[in-house]
Amino acid sequence: MAKSKKEIYNKPMDYIGDIEEKVKDLSGQQLNNFIETIHEEYKHAVSEKQPPYITLYYRDLLSFLIKTYGH
Repeated sequence: MAKSKKEIYNKPMDYIGDIEEKVKDLSGQQLNNFIETIHEEYKHAVSEKQPPYITLYYRDLLSFLIKTYGH
């Protein structure tokens, strides 16, 4: 049975804990570069009119990173 778009979207967001684990040892510059990369991926997804679940994934990930590490 094919997965619904909601299942496809929610699955990657389950890995926020993994992302937190990976970024905790990054320097400030490395973290900034990582957030910039995610931002570029988000802009690309929007400009290329990717499926909404992809755009939402990058938006939510970017939002999480900025709220957690960007302030």
